[in-house]
Amino acid sequence: MIPIVFLDDEPYDEICATSVNVAASSKESIMTAAEKFIQQGRAEGRVKTLTKLVVAKFGGLSKAHQDRLDNATDEELDQFIERVLTADSLDALLGK
Repeated sequence: MIPIVFLDDEPYDEICATSVNVAASSKESIMTAAEKFIQQGRAEGRVKTLTKLVVAKFGGLSKAHQDRLDNATDEELDQFIERVLTADSLDALLGK
């Protein structure tokens, strides 16, 4: 917590309002960062699960295929997840 020093020439209400605005802004920044970490964790979990399914179905992944999964967008991950059960090859799954 940051100590507040009251000055004679600044009204108490103005100082309190400024403190509240700073606290609200900090809270929003923290929540935004937390939400990004949560989203990143979810994406990593999806890639990990998809990798397990692909290895179970096709027997392994090359570095290039793993890189493709690791760098996929959310939309691409959705497509891969939908296709993993019906694809007959890694190239068909990953759209190559």
